[in-house]
Amino acid sequence: MEERETLSSGWKLAVIATVMLGFTVLIWLAVRTYLDAPPIPARAINAAGETIFTRDDILAGQQVFLKYGLMENGSIWGHGAYLGPDFSASYLHTLGVDASESLAHQRYGRPMQALTAAERNAIHADIQQLLKHNRYDPHTQALVLTQPEIASYQDQIPMWTTYFSQPTVSAGLPVKYIHDLQELQQLTAFFAWTAWASSANRPEKTYSYTNNFPYDPTLGNTPTTDAVLWSALSLIALLVGTALVLFAFGKFDYLGWKSQSAHIHPQMLPGMTTASQQATIKYFVVVAGLFLAQVLVGGGTAHYRADPGSFYGLDVSSLFPSHILRTWHLQLALFWIATAYVAGGLFLAPALGGHEPKGQTQGVNSSLVSSWRSWLGVSWGRCSASSNCSVLSGFGSDIRDGSTLTLDVRGRLGWQPGSRFGSSCSIGVLPRRGRTLPVVRSPRCSSMQP
Repeated sequence: MEERETLSSGWKLAVIATVMLGFTVLIWLAVRTYLDAPPIPARAINAAGETIFTRDDILAGQQVFLKYGLMENGSIWGHGAYLGPDFSASYLHTLGVDASESLAHQRYGRPMQALTAAERNAIHADIQQLLKHNRYDPHTQALVLTQPEIASYQDQIPMWTTYFSQPTVSAGLPVKYIHDLQELQQLTAFFAWTAWASSANRPEKTYSYTNNFPYDPTLGNTPTTDAVLWSALSLIALLVGTALVLFAFGKFDYLGWKSQSAHIHPQMLPGMTTASQQATIKYFVVVAGLFLAQVLVGGGTAHYRADPGSFYGLDVSSLFPSHILRTWHLQLALFWIATAYVAGGLFLAPALGGHEPKGQTQGVNSSLVSSWRSWLGVSWGRCSASSNCSVLSGFGSDIRDGSTLTLDVRGRLGWQPGSRFGSSCSIGVLPRRGRTLPVVRSPRCSSMQP
């Protein structure tokens, strides 16, 4: 009688210990994430106490970010896609440039480009101190913004308006993708908060809430000692842990380390496959099709980086915008990998179990149908939920010749209508707070001029 190998109780204990340790660390990290998260101020105010934007604006801007699927275009603190910019890094860098120019004119009466190296270094040092200083009061929950920060915030509202106006600027987003004035103001407030958390030092620390990420040495955001140390330790732990697992597993002959000629894994001989195993062939055909689709969609997504305005002369951003293609690219990878795992499990189950359960073939077929319904539902739902399956009417089409655009004290845009503007016109550069800009058609209909 053939002796069957039994699983050692040590393996069971090792699995239980690994799961418990892993979940303990994950729970601890989740708790620390919430406890150490950067505060969201109730109000961002100027030196006179006037409100620039509120917590509601920041949270609403985050919802705008999610609503339009912008994590599939750019990223926040490095989390997201890399077709567009990291919005927090872009806002922070623009803030640094604006503040530097303002201080250069104030101190030397010249732009940064006209300053000497010593003068530029002095400006950079002062800007680092300006942005690193944490002016958040936990008692009043108010964040005091300096005048350069306020001016940059107000200037960046039209900057982001322009970004979302054309696919050539936004790396393949639809024309006039975000056109609601209030949403643009709220989105910019959200970017402003992420930039503040990236630069302002934590209380009693010499680094920001994001550990000085994103990297911007001119603003004092450089890697900390802790970041370098823990990055190295995590890599060492991964390599050592993998080596220990392989060393423990090597006592068996599954890896062939003992050079035995005998076959250990179950073998499928010709004519020995069961009906359910033959039914899994459809799964592997689907896997090949999904993999091919992912490659094609990935190629289309990558094309937006090279030529965001057209696809070999055709503007496809209205039908297949870049963030939808990237979403499908990621989902198709999940679909074909998950399908391959399921198919492999269904194929090996009869061989490892020694028999085929009753109704296994019907279960294999029905599982494939259910999977297809899930795939189609997720893909179409992602598209329709963010309102990207049709061409959106935009902000630019609502602006008319003879209109006036203004920014109020909180940096919010407003306009008075005139005659209709051409639908191909973009936003251009808008004025700072306190000024009114008459809107006229420029020669190329690509900007607004006073």
